[in-house]
Amino acid sequence: MKFKEQIERIEKLNSLIENERTGTPIELANRLRIQRSTLYESLAYLRSLGLTISYDRKNRTFYYSSNCKLELQFSLRVLNNVELNQTNGGILTFLIPSIFYRRSNNIFAT
Repeated sequence: MKFKEQIERIEKLNSLIENERTGTPIELANRLRIQRSTLYESLAYLRSLGLTISYDRKNRTFYYSSNCKLELQFSLRVLNNVELNQTNGGILTFLIPSIFYRRSNNIFAT
């Protein structure tokens, strides 16, 4: 569950920075329900990805200071047996092209 919470925290942090609605660092940490030091670790992680994040004291918000954007897509779901077989079949089809694979007694007959 911790992994999902981390993803959700990054999504929320990104949204607040994009919309320039973070508040002060203490307010932002409270909003994300994390320690201020953890907030700065999260900001450092985003910066390590190449995002430039600055803080505007007058408007009391973090913002992206260059023309950049974080696109974050995350999906987590359990595959049923049919989907699992289709996924594995897709991988095998990719690894073993159809010209080499024919249903017969000799699987790899051409």
